[in-house]
Amino acid sequence: MPTPLSTPSVALPLLLAGDCTFTLVSCRTGTRYTFTVTATKPHPRFGPGWFVKTLVAPDQYAYLGMLTAPNATTVPRLRLTQASTATATDPRVKGLTWLFDAMRQYDTNPAAVAAWEACEVWHADTCARCGRELTDPSSIAARLGPECYQHVHGTTRPTVAPTPVAAPPVAVEAAPAAPAEPAPAVEAPAPRKGRAKAAKATPTPAPAVEVVEAPAHPMRGPSGFLF
Repeated sequence: MPTPLSTPSVALPLLLAGDCTFTLVSCRTGTRYTFTVTATKPHPRFGPGWFVKTLVAPDQYAYLGMLTAPNATTVPRLRLTQASTATATDPRVKGLTWLFDAMRQYDTNPAAVAAWEACEVWHADTCARCGRELTDPSSIAARLGPECYQHVHGTTRPTVAPTPVAAPPVAVEAAPAAPAEPAPAVEAPAPRKGRAKAAKATPTPAPAVEVVEAPAHPMRGPSGFLF
């Protein structure tokens, strides 16, 4: 049964092979985006390049940007162009940037390993019955689309759930300080003859509050995007 691409070293040659379609899945939320990566002529300034499109509707892709790298064995960087149909804040752009950041630092940064393990990369396949492209991980694993699976097996296609990952650390709020005990009442001395003076109240110092900083999030890569 097909499975997600296991490591960046396995995924990179396929992603940059020249005509690749793959689906990026978040193990935390189940959100998934599908991309196509098509090789183009090398740029005189940026070197080898690949056009990236993203699935926006069934069988409909929109241009997202370009991938550039010194060679096909180096993790590329996503560049938006004037023809891009998305901005830097688009979740598809953030997700793809986050993926390449994790791949680029996988061998040197433990946080990048955790980031890679928080997602799944599925190489697209074709339906064994009708030949249609499969981008849903459940269909890729079954090698059949939902309708064809029902026709062949007479039952509903099983769903492949992303591998669960640990919940992200939660920011720790400062614990409320215990209420200060009231100071004992002090009886003011009797006023002397003449103009009475008001007794000065002794100020009570505010209780100290210990602030605990939240730990850095292990899944937050250089792109600053938590997929």
